[in-house]
Amino acid sequence: MVAHEPLTLVRLQRAASRLRIAGDIARLAAGGGTSILPALQEAYAQLAPAHARVKHVILLTDGQSAYQGIPELVDEMAQARITVSAVGVGDGADRTMLAQIAEWGGGRFYFTQDATSVPKIFTKETTEVARSAIVEEAVQAHAVKRADVLAGVDLAAAPPLRGYVTTKPKPVAEVLAVSQHGEPLLARWRVGLGKVTAWTSDLKARWSAPWIGWPGFAKLWAQVARDTMRARASQRFDLRAEVGDGAIRVEVDAIDGKDRFVDGLDGEVSAIDPDRPKEKLAFALRQTGPGRYRADFPTRSNRAARSLLLRAALTRDGKPVGEAAGSVSMGYPAEYASLSQNDALGERLAAITGGQEGIAPADAFEPRGERTRFTRDLWPPFLGFAAALLLVDVLLRRVRILRRFASEDSP
Repeated sequence: MVAHEPLTLVRLQRAASRLRIAGDIARLAAGGGTSILPALQEAYAQLAPAHARVKHVILLTDGQSAYQGIPELVDEMAQARITVSAVGVGDGADRTMLAQIAEWGGGRFYFTQDATSVPKIFTKETTEVARSAIVEEAVQAHAVKRADVLAGVDLAAAPPLRGYVTTKPKPVAEVLAVSQHGEPLLARWRVGLGKVTAWTSDLKARWSAPWIGWPGFAKLWAQVARDTMRARASQRFDLRAEVGDGAIRVEVDAIDGKDRFVDGLDGEVSAIDPDRPKEKLAFALRQTGPGRYRADFPTRSNRAARSLLLRAALTRDGKPVGEAAGSVSMGYPAEYASLSQNDALGERLAAITGGQEGIAPADAFEPRGERTRFTRDLWPPFLGFAAALLLVDVLLRRVRILRRFASEDSP
């Protein structure tokens, strides 16, 4: 803080370059007054858009500041899940206000007369904040989505866990189970051709001891392991795709090695835009004939030509049977194509606007036989003509003068 304006020594960043960060902090020097509100506003502005599991502010001061605006700001930070702790140093610190800030911000209040104890306070506070990311209480798991990995496993009948680590799901993650607080316990997502599964509790005696003796424990984790491993289909089928009027049709012919139709399968086709790999679209395949499965899905409203990578997976009772892969290319929309003349549309436009239809292009600029009248300024050419006459007159005069001088000089 310098003269009531916040001074940022180290921007919000990962603590990788610790020597440089320590050097920037060492530039801090005493000076100016105490104005807490602008400093908290700056901290809020930097933390609010940050993608972090824990967002915490430690307010350190040895002075007093106006109360105006601070309660409302700290409440707003708390609603944004940003906690605030306060540290007062020396008799000049306003203990009452700092204690209230810590209470409003869901943090802790510290006071010391010895400035050399501040590093210990910060270390203790950091440890407390990190510990707050761990929930150690009776935790009941709840399934939030039907999936093969949870088939035959009744999480509602499972005993409570003893704890877990609070997290936020990735944007592309599929959350399968949550705690009673709505925080994820079991989630999965794809990375390239592989799959990742995250479990925020443990599989040891600290938090999962009640689960180890639960009958569904072994089945759940066997299915999780099989689901996470890359499953190789026993057969490869043919895939065809074509672009219709605003839709893409994908067909898969399921024929085994003995040229027999494979019926009664469950299938899904996924479409991936190479330019937007995270925006994967998935559609169910339905059987439309012997060994034939089809999916229709709309194309995006996009003015650019692009291609999609297609992958179909066919299963029976959750077990992979076959897979197919292909691609489809979409050109520019039909309005960009060179189309034939639309006489009906031309007649309609002419009737609505009071114009004519079917006339020669040259006559289009003179509608209904009327000639276009316009005016043109005549002074530019006359001015040029007058300037030319003036030059000629000057030239003739000089020629006469030269002739007269020449006649006078002759003997």
